[in-house]
Amino acid sequence: MHCSGSIAFLSMVAIISTASHHSYAGPINRAGAEYTVNCDQGQTVTAVLTAIANGPNGGRATIDIYGTCKKNLVIQSLDRVTLVGHNGASIVDQSNGAADTVGIYFSNLITVQGLTIVGGVNGINCADTSTCHVDSNTVEGAAFDGLHVGRSNAQSVNNTYQNNVRGVGVVNGATLGSSGDIVTGSSGDGIAVIGANLNAGGATIQNNGRNGIRARNNSTLRATDLMITNNGKDGVLLDSAATLAWDDDQGSSITGNGGHGLRLGDQINTVFSGADNVRGNQTQPDVYCVGIYWVATNVDSVGGTTNCTQGAKQKQK
Repeated sequence: MHCSGSIAFLSMVAIISTASHHSYAGPINRAGAEYTVNCDQGQTVTAVLTAIANGPNGGRATIDIYGTCKKNLVIQSLDRVTLVGHNGASIVDQSNGAADTVGIYFSNLITVQGLTIVGGVNGINCADTSTCHVDSNTVEGAAFDGLHVGRSNAQSVNNTYQNNVRGVGVVNGATLGSSGDIVTGSSGDGIAVIGANLNAGGATIQNNGRNGIRARNNSTLRATDLMITNNGKDGVLLDSAATLAWDDDQGSSITGNGGHGLRLGDQINTVFSGADNVRGNQTQPDVYCVGIYWVATNVDSVGGTTNCTQGAKQKQK
């Protein structure tokens, strides 16, 4: 049963029966009332979000989206709102890169699924103690991050982040779980983790202008079965007390990058799984220990060249 809303609101938003929806192919965690918006018919997602915010629940709704929505969306102080794109639906920045295309702030259990999200400062910004689920979207052309997670918790599943300045940024104590994502074509780093936490599995990180992954400032990473290739600089760059554990099943592959496969800077701890393949990178050695202090456990199992020795090293001054 669809939520009726006010008469004025109904004039802007088409509310149709569940039976007539063309549901997105992926699983949808539908919450509460259901709304349909066709932006090609002049309806707006913003009108629905405003009605939800002014409603008794402060959320608990699913919005099915069709057409090209030329509007920056702000989801603030809402609970359990799901946006689902259908038939190639898109959300396109109208701020000329001055605002997030989809901004999520102080909100809980927000899902963005099946959309093409174009432009903005960040394509999707999960910020200010929010919890976000980002699933099966294409996010492109952002002036900063395709996905930005700051002081929040997020999950990213089967998304493509392409042709952004930076593909994904995880910062300021945030936590991101990434599964099956593709990060490609960034002019900067594919993924940056700064004072934050990343758990990534089954991702492909390729053809980015700088590093595939860069982690620093006490960041922690757990990596499972990653493909990191053809990035302009290092496949993975760790510095400033970052920690990385390779927790592999099939094994991660770091090959063909313009810099080293893996570069360990100051105060780094990394543990290889024994199934990882780090070889064939354009700058040798493939695994390069250069910092003041580092620990590289199982480094002799990576298959490529290295100047690291098993265990710890204090660099001579």
